[in-house]
Amino acid sequence: MVSTIAKNLKNLFNASEQMQNKIKFSPYALALIGLALTNLFWAGNAVVARFVVDDIPPLTLIFGRWSLAFLMLLPFALPHLKNSVTVIRERWFMIIVLGVMAIATYNSVLYLAAHSTTAINIALISSSMPLVALLVSWLLLKTKPSHWQLVGIAASLLGVFIVISRGQLTLLQELIAAGLNRGDLMIFGLVCLWSFYSVMLRKYPINLHPIALLTVLVAAGLPVLTVLFVIELSVLPPFSLGLSAASIFIYTAIFPSILAYLFWINGIKIVGPNVSALSCCLMPLFAAILAVPILGETLYWFHYLGGTLILIGLYFGSVFKNQFK
Repeated sequence: MVSTIAKNLKNLFNASEQMQNKIKFSPYALALIGLALTNLFWAGNAVVARFVVDDIPPLTLIFGRWSLAFLMLLPFALPHLKNSVTVIRERWFMIIVLGVMAIATYNSVLYLAAHSTTAINIALISSSMPLVALLVSWLLLKTKPSHWQLVGIAASLLGVFIVISRGQLTLLQELIAAGLNRGDLMIFGLVCLWSFYSVMLRKYPINLHPIALLTVLVAAGLPVLTVLFVIELSVLPPFSLGLSAASIFIYTAIFPSILAYLFWINGIKIVGPNVSALSCCLMPLFAAILAVPILGETLYWFHYLGGTLILIGLYFGSVFKNQFK
């Protein structure tokens, strides 16, 4: 089945190239379409995590997702890996650290958090990631942001706080007493973790082809996921893989894992990191479009207010980055 999926994935890549040649889209337009699809796939991942919360154990889902993605990636990555042995040997420690962070830790906590928060909240809080990354970069790389970027950071973090606190803008002690959502806090912790991962990748770049880089990061994270998967198997009832569950594994392996990553890298290359970061504001929109009819979730006033502040923060942080330094 994996070989068939890999073959179909290759045909999808070839079809997209043929379509590009026929329709004559500019690389810039294609990059923007790819960024939009990336956020759609990530929003879909949040909805899927919430949708299967009672059917597929979270660590089983994350282990199956990345194991399948690794098997699909390997045939495409092997030609690049053969010419990158020296780089991998030199950067093996950083590859392991980043792989454990990005593949094992981030994704495991994301699916665990889906047990106690909504897909809309996951997408809204995650959309603040570019501004949090800017803050982490300021702290670790000493890349001082402009005045308007500081405004963007403040607006974005306030928006996240409104979503997490459900609009109860009181003292932290009172918020805890009122019952802060554990899943929301876990997602914001992941935003900080991913921001740190992004800064580390920038500070210690690994010069590999994008497909090869993703493959070695997945390979570094899989041993940790395997241990977590075995532990989960020992404490939870046996899981039976049916047709619907298999389709969930295939979706999460192809779309939010492989294609989203490749589209994101291409977007950064063609339109730049700022426009790519600004595209994250699409994630809550897509999540709402998917989660309301599929999961029956409800949008409240604090979702609109928090989302608007996050969008304002992304705008100021990306568009006015060269102003008032």
